[in-house]
Amino acid sequence: ALNDRYYPARQKLAELAQADNDWPAAIEQRRWLARERPSPANTIALAQTLRLSGPAAYAEAERVLLPLANADHVKALIELGRLYQAHRDWDGASTVLGRAQRLAPDDPEVAYEYGNLLAAQGDANGAIAQYQRAIDSDPQHLPAHLALARLYAERGDGAAAQQYRAALDA
Repeated sequence: ALNDRYYPARQKLAELAQADNDWPAAIEQRRWLARERPSPANTIALAQTLRLSGPAAYAEAERVLLPLANADHVKALIELGRLYQAHRDWDGASTVLGRAQRLAPDDPEVAYEYGNLLAAQGDANGAIAQYQRAIDSDPQHLPAHLALARLYAERGDGAAAQQYRAALDA
């Protein structure tokens, strides 16, 4: 039998359930971890799992994230931005990601998520600027390179797209 207090097993069970899209099991494990091993990382992981499980869990994910976001926790603001994007609340996503960027202007994940928001809204130029900002902060930021290559390819700028694809091989 699984020792309920053996939290690394709970963490692995949550990861496996999430990989299998077994959302009830993943959420159960993440809730246990957030309750019994309270930390910002466990709270954010719970909110992420709730978001990924679908719209029925968005309200709970927001409720879980707001205390950390209100305390200006950048990773919580990023996850809240992802949640608002999933809900197509562009204004909410812009507000929290803008706040995250003011708090951590050199955080590549903030810039990348802001780029995703702008791309989803059809602002390719703004998205390109944010993805480039992510790369300037972390030249190895693979998702930003891929996003830039995709945007340039969609614009028909094959040379620029190839430049970012080539950067991935370097």
